[in-house]
Amino acid sequence: MSIGHCNNSTKWFITINQKQHYLKKSEIGLAKKLALKKYVKLKIKALEASLAEIKLHETKTTKAQVALNNLLNDNAYIELLSDYLGKLKSEATVWANADYPKNTKHPESLVHPTVGGLMVRSKSESMIAIALSEQQIPFRYENLITNQIYLGENLIATFETSDCPLDYQSINNKINQFLK
Repeated sequence: MSIGHCNNSTKWFITINQKQHYLKKSEIGLAKKLALKKYVKLKIKALEASLAEIKLHETKTTKAQVALNNLLNDNAYIELLSDYLGKLKSEATVWANADYPKNTKHPESLVHPTVGGLMVRSKSESMIAIALSEQQIPFRYENLITNQIYLGENLIATFETSDCPLDYQSINNKINQFLK
């Protein structure tokens, strides 16, 4: 499966016998399945590579992780995978989906889709939402800070610069650090 981007539209393609075929918008079910298949294959490769790195005590990002990062940076794939990535269960889901005080300033800036139809302001925020959902960690986007939220206890903060952009591996490392 591959996705072509042209201006504000995307097209889905499947390769059969080394020839690309266009998938119609009516074939979204097949497109979702193919996107999920590609995601699962890349996730397996990334996990296998991570396991090999752990065994070798290495911490560098692998080609498989880079490929997974690239897939998860593509909004068209995120849209196709949102049903799968957005499935959270348990009481935590009720908490995450309950009404809460949100930042209502500049709703026009919410342009990046992520899991479960959530729209966020940046690709980094989209990657964070996906990583949290993958690990089945409930979250609230732009919840107003109250006295019950404390950095390092129930609030994870990330930072990035143009010289040091946030990537999917860094996000997972931060989450895993918090879970320990």
